[in-house]
Amino acid sequence: MADMEKNSWIPGLFLAMTWLYAPGALAADDHAAHSHESHAAHGEPQALSLNNGKKWITDEPLRRGMGNIRDAIERHRHVTHAGKPTAAQYTTLAKNIHAEAGYIFQNCKLDKKADEALHVILADVLSSAAAIEGRQKGVSRERGVARVAGALDRYGRSFDHSGWEPANK
Repeated sequence: MADMEKNSWIPGLFLAMTWLYAPGALAADDHAAHSHESHAAHGEPQALSLNNGKKWITDEPLRRGMGNIRDAIERHRHVTHAGKPTAAQYTTLAKNIHAEAGYIFQNCKLDKKADEALHVILADVLSSAAAIEGRQKGVSRERGVARVAGALDRYGRSFDHSGWEPANK
């Protein structure tokens, strides 16, 4: 993400998003501010723009964090093929996703426009992690997993991540 001195709001955003998706925070008829987070919370993926028709440049922390989230989703899919995942397995998956998103927020340094595009994706990932934990009314845990996979696919179409493989493969 952009220079931390210029964007000291990034850790605060992560904390605010964590609070937003805390149990009970997604009450019915909660008309949150018209933001990336509110769209993601309601399952509305935001449109992403490219960098003048090209994918956004990434850095190593972003590639590492997003790769780890994708790997966690793939491991979960293997669990799903072996039978119905347990609540504990969903919770572990969500914790892994939150940890990797936190790593990205703390370590990724992109230019402002790329950072804004990334926030659209990360808002959807964090919202979906709340569903995986069972904290979004009307959204199944498995639907949360599918939403993370969709966000990862949008990431791959929007960011230049060499060797990126879609989560839906």
